[in-house]
Amino acid sequence: MFRHQFLFEPLTSHAWNQDRTQKVFNPKNHGVHLYKKSGNQRIENHELKEHNGQIIGQEILQPTETNSTTWSARPNELMGLDSQRWSNDHIPRETIHLPTSQRPDLPDPVETLKAATSTQDPTGCTHTPSGTIDLPQPLKGPKLRKRGRRAGLQTRAKERGFKSPLPTILLANIQSIETKLDEIKSRLSVQRELRDCCVLCFTETWLTRATPDCTLQPEGFSIHRMDRSAAMGKARGGGVCLLINTSWCSDVVNLVSYCSLHLEYLMVKCCPPCLPQEFTSAIIIAVYIPPDAEVKNALHEIYITTNSLEMEYPEALFIVIGDFNQASLTNVLPKYHQHITCPTRGPDILDHCYTTIKDAYRSIPRQYFGMSDRNAVLLLPTCK
Repeated sequence: MFRHQFLFEPLTSHAWNQDRTQKVFNPKNHGVHLYKKSGNQRIENHELKEHNGQIIGQEILQPTETNSTTWSARPNELMGLDSQRWSNDHIPRETIHLPTSQRPDLPDPVETLKAATSTQDPTGCTHTPSGTIDLPQPLKGPKLRKRGRRAGLQTRAKERGFKSPLPTILLANIQSIETKLDEIKSRLSVQRELRDCCVLCFTETWLTRATPDCTLQPEGFSIHRMDRSAAMGKARGGGVCLLINTSWCSDVVNLVSYCSLHLEYLMVKCCPPCLPQEFTSAIIIAVYIPPDAEVKNALHEIYITTNSLEMEYPEALFIVIGDFNQASLTNVLPKYHQHITCPTRGPDILDHCYTTIKDAYRSIPRQYFGMSDRNAVLLLPTCK
């Protein structure tokens, strides 16, 4: 080990080459000094004086071979030992021609090492050489927007999974859920978009209290249902059911259920970990209005119950979804927006989804269940 004193003034930056035989540094000025090892001493081999800005960093680079007698810097190198005069706005690329005695097949061609520097002009802007280091550079500017198939809502929903700001919903008028249990379970096992849905909403379940939850509840979901009772004058038909994915939310509470000749609904409160900051919970209301119902009375009942819940939970996200047939919730709640735009039976849109967020969902038609005459609807959140 030996010690060598280069200068008495402070240094701003320095660098070594790979085998530690050369060292480049600059004092607090615009010059760069290149020293090489000679025995136990360091002798100055070259001095670069072509800079017009304050030097804040440098790196010694190995040259690359272009032919048998010519060596050149890598693409986009800033400067070399024989570089022309350059400024911070114009950086030349040049080739160094060496004698045959310094061909690249000879060992240790130290005379062809390049010194690359990053400078800082008087305005304070730093100019760093591009291509002088092999480490990846951080991206600058806004992130490029994905386009084509990789930019679709379905791809975005797969990437987000259950961390989506709004829940993904599948709505279907199933017309007897007991006869379609095998189909539901098979679809959940092979269809990822159905398995990853946060909420499955089924209307016209045709269930009675004689059917236990354990026979209906698929794995990974909690079941919440409202069955039509025989006391309403109809022994069969109606009923709504909500299947909440436990991976999205495990904290679910039944709030209100209602059943009459004109209206059936079930309201549940969900507190998932992923919701927009302005909402503390999500209240999902599954609705079924029969075709022969008194629409005015049914909408009035939904209006009263929804208003009372909004006063009790002012920071909750309300999602009203179900089979409305010919009714429209915007007649009594004009601040709610309908998101289903695809036909569900023939040319008609009988299934609706309402929220207070405009353009919150995009509706995509899906295959109906069994022999049902209604298409299922997949609702994907459009918010980013």
